Amino acid sequence: MKKSLALFLVLLCLAAGGLAGMTVWVNRDEESVEVTQTTLRGDPAAAQGLTITARSQMYDRLYWDTEFSAQDAGESQTRFQFSLRKKDWSSDRAWAPNLNLPSFRGSMSSSGELDLEQEGAVWWSGMLIPPAAIAQAEAMGPNQTKTVTVNLADQYDCYPIFIDEGYYYFGDEEKVAEMQKRQEAIQHFFNIPVPPEIQVTYTFTTNATGGVMEVGCDSQQDIAWDSTAAPGEEGCFYILDSYISPEEQTQDAVQLDFSQIRDGYGVYFIPYQQTESAGQKKSLDVEQIRTVYVVPQEERTVELQTDEKGHLLLYTAVGDTWYLNVLSGDGQQLLQRLELGELGGSAYMDAPLEGEDYLLLFFNRHQLCLLTWDGACYALKHTLQIPEDEKWDQVGREQLAQWDGQRLALLERDDTSRDNIGYRLTVWQEGELTYQGEYALSFQKDNAAHRYSGDLILPVRENAIELHG
Repeated sequence: MKKSLALFLVLLCLAAGGLAGMTVWVNRDEESVEVTQTTLRGDPAAAQGLTITARSQMYDRLYWDTEFSAQDAGESQTRFQFSLRKKDWSSDRAWAPNLNLPSFRGSMSSSGELDLEQEGAVWWSGMLIPPAAIAQAEAMGPNQTKTVTVNLADQYDCYPIFIDEGYYYFGDEEKVAEMQKRQEAIQHFFNIPVPPEIQVTYTFTTNATGGVMEVGCDSQQDIAWDSTAAPGEEGCFYILDSYISPEEQTQDAVQLDFSQIRDGYGVYFIPYQQTESAGQKKSLDVEQIRTVYVVPQEERTVELQTDEKGHLLLYTAVGDTWYLNVLSGDGQQLLQRLELGELGGSAYMDAPLEGEDYLLLFFNRHQLCLLTWDGACYALKHTLQIPEDEKWDQVGREQLAQWDGQRLALLERDDTSRDNIGYRLTVWQEGELTYQGEYALSFQKDNAAHRYSGDLILPVRENAIELHG
């Protein structure tokens, strides 16, 4: 930036209310941000016509939009903006409460005394304390430590899973009773038997008056559990999985039995409660939970998503083979079933990228499935690989994709490192990787010099990258 511009910004910031003392540093020797391009694989010519925009900010008041050619980043253009008011990054994205298991490892303590009936409620801390353990703790005297081991199958008729809706009540007996009723409705619907081998050891410590001030718990068994939620227009959909890999079968892993779930194993739906207050946070009517889709007996439900076309996308697995089941928006009708290939029984998915005529699926960090959409059905176009990279394999990523019918481009930003403003582009042509390159903004060197001052130029919090071409 020019010296005059930098001086103007400093004076303006110092004059603005609430910004006194803010130090603004900019690169005063250059009009635009420099972009350094490094070719990792292939030929940059494969990225011809693609343009990348990187959006950066400082203090949420200084903004840089840097645009450059993916083929040759030497010529870049930067647009700078200053705002007296911080941008509001709050989001109205749909959210679904999770179905969770209580924790049997951990501890909690108090400088005074713990209310075990309340603190040990599964819907509050996540640590479950059965009645038998609480009874022994309440019989302890002052300044004592006692260890109690209980068998969970002797304490509960069904496994005490719970729905975590993110709010809790203390001191309001009516609200507490209502919450407990909601959790029991969930538990009785799924009716998952408690495996007989699960034992939990609790250690209680009392204070000078005999009240329990500390409790810890541990278990030798690990419960195989995974649940996925997908919010919809009228409520939330859920699936469950309890998979034990061949490697885990030799350890202390315990599989849960889903055979007694009401109306079968598959996709479950909890509608929102009807409320009259506009803008009020939607609460789930858990007593109306129901099974909307049942999968074949040999299949596992492993992932659940929605697409922009109004479908519910259910991913199932039989052994190592995965399937995409396209369901109607209410989850009750199977519209299409597509085999995705042998992705592995322990495979996992990251969030997909969707375009008007494609869906890009991510598995195990390095494997992609490109699905095309013809207006009625999905088709598996390519199964692709991203080469392993020690640096990129360990980071969180913001991702964008572009598909033109022949060329697929994937743009990624490292969203983990606090001061790294680096990007990676991978290009495939007809299923073959033709180019992969990294791009670094000159802010990165400046950030390294100011790492401990807090005066960093960082990507904006949402939509920090754009890809055109």
